[in-house]
Amino acid sequence: MLPSDRRRVFGPWVWACALLYFLLRFYNILYMLDEPENSALIVFQFSGTLGLGAQILPLLCALPAAGAFAREYTCGFSSPAVLRAGKSRYLRSKVLGAALSGGLVPAVGDIAFFALLHVLYRYDPAGPEALYGSEGMIAVAFAGIWGYLSFFLGIVLIHFFAGMFWALSGLVVSAWFPNLLWAVCTPLILYQVSIELYYWTEIPLFCNLALLQEAEVDLSFGGTLLAGLGLFGLLSALAAGVFARRAKRRLSYA
Repeated sequence: MLPSDRRRVFGPWVWACALLYFLLRFYNILYMLDEPENSALIVFQFSGTLGLGAQILPLLCALPAAGAFAREYTCGFSSPAVLRAGKSRYLRSKVLGAALSGGLVPAVGDIAFFALLHVLYRYDPAGPEALYGSEGMIAVAFAGIWGYLSFFLGIVLIHFFAGMFWALSGLVVSAWFPNLLWAVCTPLILYQVSIELYYWTEIPLFCNLALLQEAEVDLSFGGTLLAGLGLFGLLSALAAGVFARRAKRRLSYA
């Protein structure tokens, strides 16, 4: 990875976006702060799908590096960078930078949020088990401490892969339209399109990217994990390939 993209992956934008994601999830549970008797797992579930964090996440994942190619192409930096590093290495660096930064934003925010919840609330899977039953991904959290940790780890992994795709989707658009605004806003548009497609077509529930991102697709733990990592991983690989093909052609005429 080129130094410029490495700085984006571990730079202030990633940490700022992760912090904002953390704060949005925390904002969703402010009304529950005076109820310390709640289970951390219940509070976590209430902070998810219906909150601002999930809706804004595609934009936050795209901000650190999805617009890197557009910015460098329009300012003329891409041509000398390609001469020094080679076209393949340059494009591979852009893909890795976008994918890693996009995945780290929700992963870092999730880990910090999980830690805070277990400071504020207690570990008590009995209450959530009575509320949610044995259906869906959350059921694994009632199978002892390792199942509980596996549930949170599964959420982090799905969010990482989702963030990876949202960032790469913006990168793809920048290969056609090297415009920073298009690059960072495209993931938000795709997020809404996914919701509308689900309502207007008969696609399976797990193809609703908004619900799959939050593991709310009525599948078991293994099924949800397979669907989340598989679909977001496949879309990410497709996006990376399309970007590389189109950007390589654009750079040939730069």
